[in-house]
Amino acid sequence: DEVPHLLEAAAAGLAPSEPLIVRVSACRVFCRFLTATANEQLREDLLLKKGVLASLGALLRDADEELLHLCLECLCIIVKKCPNTMAAVDGDLCTLTVQIWHRCAADPMVHMQVLDLVSCCVSTEKRLQRSMEECLLPVVHADLQSTDAHLASSAMELFGVLLKHSDVPFAEAILSCARLLLAKAMQSDESMMLQNACETLVSLVQRSPPQGGDLLEPLLRFAERLLGPDLEDDACLYVGPLAMLLFANYGRMLPVQLQVGLLQALVLRLARAERPYLRQELVVVFARLLHEDLNGSLNALANMEVNGSTGGLQLLMSTWLACAPEIRARRARNITVSALCRVHERCKEDAQLQSQLGEAARPDRLLQAILAGLEFENLRCSQLRDAGAKALDEDSDDEDEDAEEDKEHKHNVFLSDFLDLEDIDSDGSDAADAFQELERKDPLAEMDLQKVLAQYLSSQDCDAALRQRIVKAVQEATSLVSGAMPSGGYSK
Repeated sequence: DEVPHLLEAAAAGLAPSEPLIVRVSACRVFCRFLTATANEQLREDLLLKKGVLASLGALLRDADEELLHLCLECLCIIVKKCPNTMAAVDGDLCTLTVQIWHRCAADPMVHMQVLDLVSCCVSTEKRLQRSMEECLLPVVHADLQSTDAHLASSAMELFGVLLKHSDVPFAEAILSCARLLLAKAMQSDESMMLQNACETLVSLVQRSPPQGGDLLEPLLRFAERLLGPDLEDDACLYVGPLAMLLFANYGRMLPVQLQVGLLQALVLRLARAERPYLRQELVVVFARLLHEDLNGSLNALANMEVNGSTGGLQLLMSTWLACAPEIRARRARNITVSALCRVHERCKEDAQLQSQLGEAARPDRLLQAILAGLEFENLRCSQLRDAGAKALDEDSDDEDEDAEEDKEHKHNVFLSDFLDLEDIDSDGSDAADAFQELERKDPLAEMDLQKVLAQYLSSQDCDAALRQRIVKAVQEATSLVSGAMPSGGYSK
């Protein structure tokens, strides 16, 4: 019952005539209690008739850096809770957003909050989405032509946010910005800019493959540049998902020579790569290709010459097995280890393939890598189970006099306790939305790899020492796993 009165008092305290300290306190109170009422009419009256939006706009225009963060956070909350009301003032909101974007061009933290605000607007209400796009695309277009690398990189991020919710097929204004983005990225060696460009282009191709096809030539040139020897790993960190989309959507449109050239560039980049996340994502590309067309991919790689003499398949497999212990994201594990099962099964039937794989990827070494994959799944499953049991025990232990004091400590659960990097890239960066969406659509992402590997290994012949490890791992997997084999399991 007191919430409406608190909100009205906060609305009055936000007035420009009040001292700044009162306005700041009122802003905090208003945001805190706006989420506590479901009365839409009250919210609308406060925002429009009581002048909260006008007062907040005035505060934003004069705010220093610290206050700007608070005001932008408040605006995000208001947009989420009152999208229809904000759509009624979309013109003023968009104009204010552009002003803040330009005003704080040199402040990456404010830019991030503006991106959050734009994301809230374009994802909650269609009118807001169209208004934001109409106002901000010209800004993106201009900033992508700037000589300021930070400004151009930020414009790519802003463009990516708009792109994710833009109507498909994309308007010409979107495609025009995409062409500018590609041109800018081709001229840059700034790691962050190239990462932003890659994420945005993945989103474009993913949402509208036919229109991505219209940009196929510059997309291929961009992928070639990322895979070349002149850029550091950080600059091409996200080339894997882009390359996979190019193969998936346009592979049949590419001449065979271009396909082989792209595969060769991927193999060489993998062999040079030092960052674990980049190696992981490049291996995923090859594993996915093997799942799609095992014989075709093996033949193309085997007949490919790299570094003057080494076969492409031999270089790929030796590098793959060397970095296999670093591949820890769930989807990456599912795709890569199950692909090794398919390669192992195939090379048992093909003596020529065995010689093409080379010494580093003999059938017994492939089997050892598959077994190591099952042992990791068992370890992960065991630690997850133990962590869950420990949490249950601690929940029931509330008789101690110091239970309340201990509670905070007892419920601290660390990521390392679960021994899993579920969709968290190995470099500690925040996984991009475009890549998360791509991963969610992958049918192999939900595979029960532990069951798949236990089933495959249980039928393999090998030497006594390896067989002993296999029996132990399969027995452990059987004791840890319950339920039936999923439909996404391995099949020959």
